[in-house]
Amino acid sequence: MSRAAFTVKAFGVYLLLLGAALVFVPNLLLSLLGMPPTTEVWIRVVGVLVFNIGELLSRRAPPAPRPGTAGRCSPASMHAQSTLAR
Repeated sequence: MSRAAFTVKAFGVYLLLLGAALVFVPNLLLSLLGMPPTTEVWIRVVGVLVFNIGELLSRRAPPAPRPGTAGRCSPASMHAQSTLAR
């Protein structure tokens, strides 16, 4: 895994944890930030959104490149190259 992919995956895990904290214990997180406790639902809605973005990032981190795929061409590009070469 490349360093960039590791960074994306680590940020995704961070967002997963932050989203879970916003959904299940939002007042604890708000008190750590010096904000008053709330009873509104919007902080939990934001937590669900953050959790989903974290899941997306942690699952979609780019995988390590496979050896031998860098120089491989697709059949469509090979056909276009051979057609243009004539």
